Formats: sequence, structure tokens, C-alpha cells
Amino acid sequence: MAVTIKDIAKRSGYSFATVSRALNDRYGIDPKTLKKIKAVAEEMGYRPNQIAKSLVSRKTKTIGLIVPDLANPFFSTLLFHIKSLADAADYSLLICMSAWDPAKEEHELKLLFERRCDGILLYPSDPIDAKALDLYKIPICVFTDQEDDRGQVFFVGIDNEYGGEIATQHLFDQGYKRPAFLGGNQHSASSIARCRGYENICNKQKVNLPEAFISTGAFTIDSGYDRARTLLAMEPDIRPDAFFCANDLIAMGAMEAVTLDGLRVGADIGIVGVDNVIYAGLPQIRLTTMDIPLAELAKRGWLELMDLLAENGDKKETSDEKKASSSEEKQANSLLEPTLVIRETTDKSRRKK
Repeated sequence: MAVTIKDIAKRSGYSFATVSRALNDRYGIDPKTLKKIKAVAEEMGYRPNQIAKSLVSRKTKTIGLIVPDLANPFFSTLLFHIKSLADAADYSLLICMSAWDPAKEEHELKLLFERRCDGILLYPSDPIDAKALDLYKIPICVFTDQEDDRGQVFFVGIDNEYGGEIATQHLFDQGYKRPAFLGGNQHSASSIARCRGYENICNKQKVNLPEAFISTGAFTIDSGYDRARTLLAMEPDIRPDAFFCANDLIAMGAMEAVTLDGLRVGADIGIVGVDNVIYAGLPQIRLTTMDIPLAELAKRGWLELMDLLAENGDKKETSDEKKASSSEEKQANSLLEPTLVIRETTDKSRRKK
């Protein structure tokens, strides 16, 4: 049977109220009394009832996280950074996956709300309606490049359009003339923004490319492979000579398609990905890619959520915490910029011997 506060009061000789205040680290307890009560509690194997504590404090010390795909290394890395922040702040994390399905995402949001999460971190599968999210009346921080903060909903994101411009311009600078864009999920805000960046540079370069050069699909290796094979089947004088891919998994599928077609990655067909996943720099891959600052993205999202909780009366900050959250650590109103990492998949000088 679980040890209760009443049991500890009986053993220690202190009142129920005194024991309760001591075990909850309330002010006004004599240090000697506090030490004795905690020693008795430990001796008896006492474990606090977190459910009862949350009913009293109206806090569960739990944050919900929803991402589209946990198998994707981009999201597993984002999860790693958020979990580290949650552990450091003594929060538990409830993790959900939407599988790029807006209906499932809405179900997961309702589930986390019903589980009384203090706040939610959301990487959406679709562009988000901030007004609809605000109806949940709990702090929500959304990882996207939208700028539509409202009530208890705040957006923190990456400048994906800029990333698309940098990646596409790099292909032209390297001497490629007919880049195609292999996008991700058709409703993905990040993929849509990267495509805008691609189109901006193609228009600037005054190149008129076929509509087939822009496609959408899953953020997977197989999807990249299938679409690249289709485009490479075109006549040599009209097929793409480069691929800008919405993520590194698509890019790796395109690399496989190029190789199986008897062509040389880099020398014949340039390839740029996005995310700079952990294996993008391996010697067998050496993928040129746009690095996404995931640690900083997670940190900004977490700090913003903590500030929303504080404003909501769910967390009392010390003056030092307030100072930190309002300083350079908290820059959530600006989009983070990706960085181009140049490797061998865009090196046209790699000619066959």
C-alpha cells in the first residue's frame, strides 16, 4: 500500500499540514523540521501523488509535442533537443505523430488538451489557422514560418523561402542550367516556401522550365527515387541537369536514381537537399544541403512556450529568468536562416577519368 502524508505525520509526530507543507517545499518550515520530515518520508518509501498535486496546482508539468514523422531524422533530432530542454526544466513530454494527416493532427491536439498538458509544441502537417488553435485556450508554439501570432498561439520557424533561393542559386552558380524541384508533401508549409524560393531564382535567371520540373510527394527516399527516375527518362537535351530536393531523404533517393541511370552525381547531375541530417556528410554520400539550426529552433520554441505559460499564470519566473527570456536568447519573432553546406553532389568538376 502506498505511503500517505497521514502515515508520515503519524510516524514523525508532526501535523498533517506541517508534513504537507514540508513535502511540497512551502515557505515557513523550520530547516530542522523539514530535514526530519523528509528523512522519515524517505525511510518509509514515500512517493508524491503527481495527479493529486496537479489538481491542486492546476499544473501537470507536462508538455505535448506533435510532429509529422518520427522516422524522419529531422524530426527525431528536433525531438532530441526538445526532450533535453524538457528534462532540464523538470517537465515531462507527451509525444504524438500526425503522419502528415491534418485530421490525425487535430485528434492529437484534442488528446493532449484532454490530458491537461500545460502547453503544446506543434510541427504542423498543413498551414495553420491560428484562430482555430487559440480556441484551445492553452499556450501553443508552432514550428512554421507563418507570422500570425494570436492570443496564446505563437510561431517560431525557418526562413524556408530564403533557403530555397540560396540552394537554387548555388546550382546555377555551379554551372547547372535546368534544375528541377522535388518537393515534399503538397500541403507542407516548408516545402511550399522552398518551392517559392526555387521559382524566384529561376525567374531571376530567366529560365523557362517545364511544369513537370516541379513535383510534390512524400518526404522519403523512395519518393525522391521515383520522381527523379521519371524526369531522367526525358530526352537528354530537355531533362533536368540538377535537383533541388525539399529534404535530404528525397535527395538521397534522387542520388540513387542518377547512379542507376549510369550518370555521375555532381559531374552530370547536381543535387542539393535540405536538413543536413546526420549521415548527409558521410564519405559515401557527401550531400550538398541546407543546414537547419534545429538546436536553436527547439530552444526558441521552448523559451517562447515557457513565456506563454508565465503570462498565463502557470509559471512564476524569477527576475533572472525574465531577463534571460527577454534578451538575445528570445528572438522568436525573427525567422532562423538555414546555411548552405557545400559538398560533392554539386561539384561539376568531378569528371569521369
